[in-house]
Amino acid sequence: MPKYEDELRELFAQQVSSQRREEEAFEKLEARQSILAQEQLANENADSFGWMQTFHCSESKISNPHTTRSAVMYDFTKGEPGTQNGPPLCMEGRGRWQMVLEEGTVSYKGWEDNFVVLRVPFRKNGSGMHLNQYTVSMYVKLRHVDVEHAIGLIASQGWDAFSKPKDGENCEDALVYVKQWGGIGAFGSFGDRHFVQDKTWNTIQVVVDTLAGSIKTYCNAQPLSTVQSSKITKDGQFALRGRVALFFKMKGESPAHSIFYLRSCTVHSRCLTPSLVAQEHAMNLQLHLTDAIQRAPLVHRPLLWHITHESPSRLLEAWSGHCRRCTRTVMTKHPNCGS
Repeated sequence: MPKYEDELRELFAQQVSSQRREEEAFEKLEARQSILAQEQLANENADSFGWMQTFHCSESKISNPHTTRSAVMYDFTKGEPGTQNGPPLCMEGRGRWQMVLEEGTVSYKGWEDNFVVLRVPFRKNGSGMHLNQYTVSMYVKLRHVDVEHAIGLIASQGWDAFSKPKDGENCEDALVYVKQWGGIGAFGSFGDRHFVQDKTWNTIQVVVDTLAGSIKTYCNAQPLSTVQSSKITKDGQFALRGRVALFFKMKGESPAHSIFYLRSCTVHSRCLTPSLVAQEHAMNLQLHLTDAIQRAPLVHRPLLWHITHESPSRLLEAWSGHCRRCTRTVMTKHPNCGS
């Protein structure tokens, strides 16, 4: 028997035992971190999208858009009215547009030939090469919904040489459309109720899951349509490839749409549930009210905040009506100062 063989066996057994203890400790640490991550995600979901309020109310323009682990928010309320200064970075306005004061708050105004291209920082999910599960949410107002044709609401390709469709790909003109009566959807499914209305601020949300072959649309947290199609496939046209276009359609008519106003747009790298859809809509409404109240006389703000907690929708409707009356008065006295 070689010398020291028993000692070597004992040392080897000790080393194996030590490695097993380290592996067990590491597995326990991973389990604890997984539980903490799930709790953190639950807390974020239960926070009613408070990160949007924190970002919107900050004075910083450099961090616009604001990116979190699973969402990116493009805030168009930080621009300078009457100019093209101050829109979010990673955004391209194609056609005629500028920042304006609409109903007393700053927003992006796009004319009939305009569409918006946003660069999305999330590259892929759903076990594919592109973003296959996502939600696009926008707080927007259309001057006229009832145009002669369907409005292209969201598109993933076709607007320049870098977004050309693949060779031989049978493409839709857009991913989602807005019909003349206010329905939102695709492939003939647009809902049976009238939700999107003229000259009204709406939270429009589109939830795309290419793995399930489905699209769900919402307006002001109310479900409009559920689209199921074999054309909605993983890494196909309905997956995002780094950019998304708003109010674009490949075979566009003239005018493509009416004048629209955009306060914010958020892209999530996951499919929002109906409860999260409702929370995000409530936050959009809260941010709009915050901006409106900040422009009210200082003496009236405490009362307005009190009314906000009781009936935010009624206050926003009253504020919008007041701004429209002021606009009509100005246009009557000064007919040459149109927006």
